[in-house]
Amino acid sequence: MAKLSLSQEATLKQELVLTPQLILTQKLLQLTRLELNYMLNQELQTNPCLDVLEEREKEGEELPSEIAESRENQEAAELEEELVDWKRFYDGMELSYRNLEEPTHEDRPSEPTIAGHNSLWEDLFEQLTLANLTPREFRIGEFIIGNLDNRGYFTMAPEEVVLNLNIQNPEEQTYNDQEIEKVLKVVQQFEPAGIAARDLRECFLLQLDNLGFGEQDLVYNLVKSHFVDLTRKNFPQLSKVMKTTQSHIEKAIHILSTLTFAPAEGYETRDIKLEPDLIVKKDRGEWKIIYNYSSLPVLAVNKEYLKLLQSYKTLNEETKEFLKNKLNSAKMWINSLEQREHTLLGTMRAILNHQMDFFENGPGHLKPLKMEEVADTVGVDISTISRVVNAKHVQTSYGTFSLRSFFVGGLKTETGEDLSTTRVQRLIKKLVDNEDKKHPLSDQKIADILNNDKGVQIARRTIAKYRDLLSIPPARMRKR
Repeated sequence: MAKLSLSQEATLKQELVLTPQLILTQKLLQLTRLELNYMLNQELQTNPCLDVLEEREKEGEELPSEIAESRENQEAAELEEELVDWKRFYDGMELSYRNLEEPTHEDRPSEPTIAGHNSLWEDLFEQLTLANLTPREFRIGEFIIGNLDNRGYFTMAPEEVVLNLNIQNPEEQTYNDQEIEKVLKVVQQFEPAGIAARDLRECFLLQLDNLGFGEQDLVYNLVKSHFVDLTRKNFPQLSKVMKTTQSHIEKAIHILSTLTFAPAEGYETRDIKLEPDLIVKKDRGEWKIIYNYSSLPVLAVNKEYLKLLQSYKTLNEETKEFLKNKLNSAKMWINSLEQREHTLLGTMRAILNHQMDFFENGPGHLKPLKMEEVADTVGVDISTISRVVNAKHVQTSYGTFSLRSFFVGGLKTETGEDLSTTRVQRLIKKLVDNEDKKHPLSDQKIADILNNDKGVQIARRTIAKYRDLLSIPPARMRKR
């Protein structure tokens, strides 16, 4: 019989340990400007060791002289070491504030307004707050609503949603497809009908359901089970398969003609104020990137509380521990905010270098760009770039744009030039707008024109995909 024994063995293994400092830095990176402002003010209310720096170039006062070297016990020696570190940190912080480049009057966002921003998103968030969801489900709902496209569709793949949610919430349990699907079904019941559909077929089904149609109705089953034949207007085949008359099919088609292709289209719009996180401008032939501090409180350490901690002999243990924790929290916040600024500026610099044609010549000159390319340039993980560009905006001479809008796919031309998908979609829309409505262009014909006349290497199925993204019906449904 084999003998059992216990033994100790040293092994080496690599694992990622998320420190409180790293978790806070990641959290602040993904926050919008409004959310960051809210969290900063909350921290200021709960942490007396934090203060707001009124003037960025204000000189820092000298801290009191260092504590005497002789200490009564080890705890006092450790506290002295902490205070010396604090003095270095505080002095470095004051120096960094003196060297900050404050945006001049003309650099400040002069037009922080985006006209025509759809108030639909606010209405959806309001409906979300009224839904009976757990905090975790609410976060999923926020993500879904925040990532709807201009048509009101939700086209992100489930695995992409899971990846993003896990990146944005590293302290939580891993999200899964089933959770996403459950919350998506909830959002799809919101108004306007058809919102958050993943494709046109689902959009029609959601609208029909909202109108009271179901499995027992011909029109519902046509969309659910025979959508391809429906788009081809193959009425004889449909009447044969559905075992009904062609007139009944045509009545169903009439009902479908009242539905919208894009739930968000034509929704009431209004102007909203949007402050950019960054400002890019050309000054004397040189491109400058400015971090926008306006409306954001600049944190500093409250010197009075630091002095109080130095008189540790007069403090009881509870007070001493409270002050140490709050000072460490203050230091952590200031470091995380500096890292957020540094990463945002680095990311914007990489985007500027990759998309120089856009900044020189304006919209319509975007080049294909992947997050991996920017991550390699900045020297960070792609998940960090994903956090950085989340709901961040930059003011340019051509208007204010989201950072995410600079990341686009692309196609090759015969000359080897990269053409962004947005430019290709613009070409498709232009062809459709100028087509003969009696003889509309098929997807294959559009592909041929782009291949032969524009030199764009593109397949028919890609045309169909882009056409759907642009809410353009097939040729048969555009014929007049």
